[in-house]
Amino acid sequence: CVASLDADFVVHLGDLTEENAARPQQPASRLRACEQFEQLGIRPYHVAGNMDIGDKPDATMFTEWVTSEALNLYHKQFGQSWYSFDHQAIHFIVLNSQIMNGLLPEAKAQQTWLEADLSAHEGQRMVMFMHMPPFFVEEAEPDTGFYNSINEPTRSGLTALMRQYQVECLFTGHTHFRTFNRVDDTRFYVAPSTTTSRAGFYEAFTRVMLAPTCWRTSISSTRRFSGMNSNPAYALTRNTVPMVNTPDLKK
Repeated sequence: CVASLDADFVVHLGDLTEENAARPQQPASRLRACEQFEQLGIRPYHVAGNMDIGDKPDATMFTEWVTSEALNLYHKQFGQSWYSFDHQAIHFIVLNSQIMNGLLPEAKAQQTWLEADLSAHEGQRMVMFMHMPPFFVEEAEPDTGFYNSINEPTRSGLTALMRQYQVECLFTGHTHFRTFNRVDDTRFYVAPSTTTSRAGFYEAFTRVMLAPTCWRTSISSTRRFSGMNSNPAYALTRNTVPMVNTPDLKK
């Protein structure tokens, strides 16, 4: 249990419940989730997820996009969905990935705030949190119709800011699938779900790049798509199965 870790703080990366934001029972379900945190003595920093406020603005998404009503309800319960805090000389930034590229005025307000916040803390160690990854395998991967990542042009703008201000780490969720990648020097982690897994992710296993050096994982019953070295390089591992190294399948 997270409560037993004696951590300085806890960040919940979004999707408090299985009920999406358009369902009338979602607010009550979210309250029950928060009650469980209270019972465990946990007061996490919250990150807004698609099941909390709605899907990204993409016509192919299967649930409703973020609405002003859903966003206002979330802000009323949890406070602003983009914010920052400091702990032990590290600056932590929480972003709302679900409104990025959208038409809500909050999308522009968040972008303006982010640029100012990064500039004000330039040179300081910085860590980011948001629900949806900017990309899943590669920065140039598709966006429209692709459930697992942020669409352009915000994706490129965000990774450019991460490079410019040398953000140390980025932590995301959403995919229910554990991955590690890099944006140049920024370490980029996607945390798995603690409750459910998702099938698919063919895009992670159809192009495997050769890596000069590699390492393996021995996490039981877990498949992992791992980034290694200073430049992005990918490899498959599964429990005690040897590392798979194959040529670029697109060549």
